[in-house]
Amino acid sequence: MFFNSELKQQTKALTQQLEIERASHQLSLEALKAELDSVKAELQQFKSHSGDNVELM
Repeated sequence: MFFNSELKQQTKALTQQLEIERASHQLSLEALKAELDSVKAELQQFKSHSGDNVELM
């Protein structure tokens, strides 16, 4: 029985750690998306002010 409860505790701890890491990666991804949107907006402003043929990908 001891082994079983120990295994359950370790599984719970690992699951919590994975959930924390997943949340952290999600926040990082959202921050990168926000930065990308900001850069796209700056490029759009540059394009509209310069009149050049700047392509946004």
